Amino acid sequence: MKNLSRHQETEGVIIRKTEVEEAIKLPEIESSAGKIFASLDDLSWVSDNGVQSIEKHCLSSINKLIGLL
Repeated sequence: MKNLSRHQETEGVIIRKTEVEEAIKLPEIESSAGKIFASLDDLSWVSDNGVQSIEKHCLSSINKLIGLL
């Protein structure tokens, strides 16, 4: 796996940090994914924790940008 500063690529899939402006979309994406996980016996536990709020996603993204955890 190559480390491309903010991006990592493996087998054609690119993983990168979330941009602040994308954070507002994440709760809806997580909710949709949670429904799929809930329907799978072996992975239903993934959906048990619910989704993070937009504020929490934004705060996490901002903290990463300024180097805080």
